[in-house]
Amino acid sequence: MHTLLFGPGQRNDITHAWELSSATGVPDAFIVVKHRKHEDPEALEKGVHAMLSPYRLNEGRKFFRLKYSDLEATIEMEFARSERHRS
Repeated sequence: MHTLLFGPGQRNDITHAWELSSATGVPDAFIVVKHRKHEDPEALEKGVHAMLSPYRLNEGRKFFRLKYSDLEATIEMEFARSERHRS
């Protein structure tokens, strides 16, 4: 199990990971595992976060504890659903 963060950032991914990693109280460095573009990243994030709700570590934060393969499958499912919805 890993602690994962999913969502669009306002800056580039590497900068965002560095900023998160340098915060006080963060036990490990964040790394960017995958980057994808989406026409509506905020809607994609909202859908993925809803599906990941049972894995959320804290209601007020965007951190989840689950296997990376489960996160990746959830993202792919929501990505496909949003693509069908747009068509």
